[in-house]
This record gives sequence, C-alpha cells and structure tokens, in this order.
Amino acid sequence: MQLQGHEEMLAGNYSEAIATLHRALAAAAPGSLTYAYALYDLGRSLLLSGDPQAAIPVLEQRLRIPNQTGVVQATLDQALQAAGETQSQPSGGAPAAPPGHSHGRGHGDGHGNGNGKSDGGQGIG
Repeated sequence: MQLQGHEEMLAGNYSEAIATLHRALAAAAPGSLTYAYALYDLGRSLLLSGDPQAAIPVLEQRLRIPNQTGVVQATLDQALQAAGETQSQPSGGAPAAPPGHSHGRGHGDGHGNGNGKSDGGQGIG
C-alpha cells in the first residue's frame, strides 16, 4: 500500500495518494520503514496538494523517527514556509536540503528502498 501511495503521489494524484497512505499507516507497524516512508509520503502529498497546514504535524511526527531526518526536515521547512510559519531548526542527523529543493523520481530524496537506489521515497511496499 505504501508503494501504491508513493506511485500515486509521483503521478500527481494527491487525493488518491493521501487516502492510500492513510491505509498504509493503519496497516504498518509503527517504527517500521514502511511506516516511516508512508508518513513522509503522506506529508509530502499533503504539501503538494496545497495543504501545508495538514502536512506539518505529519512531517513533525516523521521527524521523530531517526532515519533520513535531513530530507524530512527540508520538506517540513517547505511546509512551514508555505503555511507562512517560521522554519524549525534541524534536529540533528544529515544536513537539510535547502527549501525549494526538488525531491522527484530519480533525483533521490533519501527515501530509497534499501537496495542502493533512491527513487524519491518508494521504501518498502
């Protein structure tokens, strides 16, 4: 389900991705990589759909999982900026990408599937 939501997000079908990713979160074990990737993709889908206010708490929750926090922080900063709020400080880990940095397919946003490839958040299906 997480992979399906990720693909829907990449295709620009944000409302479908949001619904699928909510189901993926309900089915995944909290703390698993699937859960982490679903949270990130949900936050990113909410941001890309034009709802940065809804993306902020999702991305803040995702930031508490110590995995690829630099990418998550950068996306959270984008959501905060889009919502007109002050950017938060990075919480450690990898340095954050600058706000506005594109995280599309093939450009690697740090959410790969553990096989050495980074495809923009695919993670575990």
